[in-house]
Amino acid sequence: MLFCWGTGGASYARSAADELGLGDCFEGFLPKPQILLDDVAFGRRNVAELHLSECSSLTASEVLSAAFPRRA
Repeated sequence: MLFCWGTGGASYARSAADELGLGDCFEGFLPKPQILLDDVAFGRRNVAELHLSECSSLTASEVLSAAFPRRA
């Protein structure tokens, strides 16, 4: 499940993803969180960060491979 978030809010995240043709890849759109709470510490190992500019010419499959290279 993929969620897209942005500092500019949920509507900004949606419009940015749609502009790049990636809107259908995401389950939802959120404002960028300042705090994440989880019952398991993840230390960023289970979270991939990609800037939208890195995804503009990639297919959804290529985005996943770029985000999680060890799973590809």
